Amino acid sequence: MEVAEGVATVRLERLEKKNALTIEMYNELAAALAAADADHAVHAILLQGSADCFTAGNDLGDFLKRPPVGESSGAFRLFATLPELPHTATGKLSKLTLRQKFHDYKLA
Repeated sequence: MEVAEGVATVRLERLEKKNALTIEMYNELAAALAAADADHAVHAILLQGSADCFTAGNDLGDFLKRPPVGESSGAFRLFATLPELPHTATGKLSKLTLRQKFHDYKLA
């Protein structure tokens, strides 16, 4: 994760598999979002894939070998963390997803 000018950028970098998400990647994404949320200098979180692919989705081979089980799983933690980020608005732009934290107002 990189932070610059109030924006935390989290890049998916598994180009050989079109950024297909593994259990480890879910764990890393959940930890990065929690760290960005705890950083008072961060006002936006940018999840970014490669130029031609945000993500192909789950790495099915990895999930068949090690399915996510229980709420401590990285996949469950990530999807539990996303809606809990305070004062957020979500927008999807082409091949990236943006979550913006607004401290003075909320978008409806």
